[in-house]
Amino acid sequence: MTGILDILGKTFREASSEYRQKLIDFKIPRFPLYGLEVYKGEGMWAYLLSREVTKEYEERSDVAIAVQISRSIMRSVVEFIEREKVSAHVVLFSNKESPIGDPVYLDYRNPDEWRKVVRDFTKLLNRTQLEMGDRDYHVFLGIPAALALGLGCAFDKYKRAFIYDWVPKKYDWVPKGGTYSRVLTLPKDLR
Repeated sequence: MTGILDILGKTFREASSEYRQKLIDFKIPRFPLYGLEVYKGEGMWAYLLSREVTKEYEERSDVAIAVQISRSIMRSVVEFIEREKVSAHVVLFSNKESPIGDPVYLDYRNPDEWRKVVRDFTKLLNRTQLEMGDRDYHVFLGIPAALALGLGCAFDKYKRAFIYDWVPKKYDWVPKGGTYSRVLTLPKDLR
């Protein structure tokens, strides 16, 4: 499987063809969004996201990781990254091979399924860290709270991770439709 840096200077279509990687059109009305598969675990997939498939993919300074399991978050994360002008490669991590439509909830009766998700997430982060090096990581979670604790254990070796929480549009200070708010900064030297 090819990595994010291998795609730089290529369009998503070229990279999909050259590396034989799955390219998904998420078919969101009035919001073009595409995913190029960059990782496959036991039961998790990671897609590099882009709003265009014909424009050359460019380097960015940070990495945004959107973990989508119990709630679809890819559109809201991309909208936030664009609105706030965060220069980040956006990687969607999902327990659906094709993360279109409703999420697939983890079976609470099967703890092995939950452990598999944590293992795959850790592998994804390790692979991303090896490939991308020392960057800031922006983390967006659409997952059960219990799973967030397990995934948090994977962040022990990152220099800095920003954790965001979704704020719905029920407060005057929240933009139309809701937004993300940075709630935690996890510097490595404080762990």
